[in-house]
Amino acid sequence: MARKSSVLFIKKWGNRIIIVAIILEMFFWPSLENLAGCGMTWICWSLFRKIGLNETIIKEHIFVWLVFLSMSLYRILPLLATLVEFNSIGYNFRVPFDTYLGETVLYLFSALAFYCATRSHNALRKLKSLLYRYGLYDRVSNKTIWILGLMGLAIRFYLMGTHVQIGDVIGKTLAGFLFFQYAPLILFFPSLYSNSQKQNDIVVRNRLATFYFIFIILLAFSTNSRYAILEPFGTFALLFVLSYVQHKTSTRQLINKKYIIYAPWQSSFLFHLLVMFHLQ
Repeated sequence: MARKSSVLFIKKWGNRIIIVAIILEMFFWPSLENLAGCGMTWICWSLFRKIGLNETIIKEHIFVWLVFLSMSLYRILPLLATLVEFNSIGYNFRVPFDTYLGETVLYLFSALAFYCATRSHNALRKLKSLLYRYGLYDRVSNKTIWILGLMGLAIRFYLMGTHVQIGDVIGKTLAGFLFFQYAPLILFFPSLYSNSQKQNDIVVRNRLATFYFIFIILLAFSTNSRYAILEPFGTFALLFVLSYVQHKTSTRQLINKKYIIYAPWQSSFLFHLLVMFHLQ
């Protein structure tokens, strides 16, 4: 009852705050641009209140709900934040109409995806059965994973040799497949992609995957980009968390004992490689 009352409280007072904010916005800065911004805020808040503020959805789909929450706050908070600074919602916007329209359309698609992902309907079941029939949920092989990884790596080398500019359709399209280079990292967690008996272990005996992991880390350091350096580590950490949540085992059970023994030596070797590579 406490959680349900909290959700009702947020709906009630959130509605009042948004209405008051819109009234103040139009009172101090009456314009069509600001009216469009208020319309975007009201549409996004109404959809979030309708399909996002649901206790059952929050408990059963917490990760999806957090993503949808961030998308909602990204479009709701600007009205409130600019009011606190006593500025209009369109402050310093060059093309406010295009911005509001584009953000509203993107949010509508996001809300539709969230609704379909969290509600079980007959149409959604039929779609899942159709995708299952065409093999979307089939277990992938190691060969497929390596093909994806090498394809992403080839795209990375191609983009490193060219400068992607605005209007470069091919470059922008290829950049969307760049994350495939991290696909082989899932080989450390066979339970996430195959019916492996080692469901509670991180498999580090795959030397090829280990050397590949070291290689992409060295490649990331060569870019001198913090984001690129954090990507492989972040991907590995995300896979670790997914494996941990899926099997609900302790961290000591999840990590293979051999990994604990060899990890300090491998980390030391990797550290020396990174230092030598960076100094060059």
